[in-house]
Amino acid sequence: MKAFGGRRTRSVTFPCCTGCFARAAQVSRARTRLTGKLADRPTVRVPFGMHRFGWSEAGQGAPTEQSAPYKIALAGDHLYNLGSTGCYYLEVSLYGSGASVGNTNAGPVSIAELYTCSQVDSWFKENPSTVSTKASTGRRVSIQPEAGCYVLSGHQCPLPIRKDLAECRKSAYAKEDKDAYTACYTQAVEACHKLGK
Repeated sequence: MKAFGGRRTRSVTFPCCTGCFARAAQVSRARTRLTGKLADRPTVRVPFGMHRFGWSEAGQGAPTEQSAPYKIALAGDHLYNLGSTGCYYLEVSLYGSGASVGNTNAGPVSIAELYTCSQVDSWFKENPSTVSTKASTGRRVSIQPEAGCYVLSGHQCPLPIRKDLAECRKSAYAKEDKDAYTACYTQAVEACHKLGK
């Protein structure tokens, strides 16, 4: 946690999305800074508490739209999912013979506009194949975009269908049913095609 403008802050990550630049302007009295490279994990330092986030198309001088108010928690980092356009997947990698998953649920996560991520080690990339630790075991958690959902979002597939896709995939993943997992995407594509998307 870093001090920003005399206040304690948390990181809020803004993944880039097709056709828009996550112009993360906080709509409140406190100022924000966009840090990092866009190819990396663009973040904004935001004081904890209630905030709205603004965005606009590339080239606009100021945010043209804003989110509902969200509570930025004191603990953990946050992922802002602009317009709930993305779907994400948690990957948990275990290192050593006694490592455990702990309380982290691996697999697809429900679609939300803001996630609180208290245990993410790798953002938008796979976990390393090996790690060096002082302990005999280790665990790493990565959050990655689920490509199929971004494709549907890019074709203007409605949010309820994409939410159903995420929930269907969560259920199939929990049952370790690869065929059902694949069928979830097929069902979502068909539902979007029926709407002309």
